[in-house]
Amino acid sequence: MASGEYEPKDLPNKLDDNGNKNLNLGLSFGYDFRNNPLSEGFSPLIKSGFFVNLQNLTQFFFGAGTKYKANWKRIHTDCELGFVIIAGENNQITYYQDIETNEIFHTDIETKFFLTLTPILTASIGSDIFNKMISLGWTSLGYREFTLFLRMSI
Repeated sequence: MASGEYEPKDLPNKLDDNGNKNLNLGLSFGYDFRNNPLSEGFSPLIKSGFFVNLQNLTQFFFGAGTKYKANWKRIHTDCELGFVIIAGENNQITYYQDIETNEIFHTDIETKFFLTLTPILTASIGSDIFNKMISLGWTSLGYREFTLFLRMSI
């Protein structure tokens, strides 16, 4: 078998036996350049933060883009589009398969540093609760990671 990433069943933060659902914690900060955070329309945005990837290794990111905000009564929606640079470590694992028993196992794990540029897309919907804007949203870093998040704007 060829070199690759973890098999889903081997992931350290899996929430189910097959590794289809995983818990990857992180923290991010964003700065919206509009004068009034409740005003509608487009504005520049910068983001930075960190998260733990599927292999339980820390990844850091920093980026910029644009944010569109729309309000309807007490409901607000946001859509963000931009690019982030992600830096961190990733494990490269070599898998082997025993031809006689058909058993798959891995023996070689090599940790490598990486730096990459990837698009980020975020969409959220929320409301004002206790004079704080609380949102539930979805984000995509790159093409394979999709994350649900809870956001509080202060």
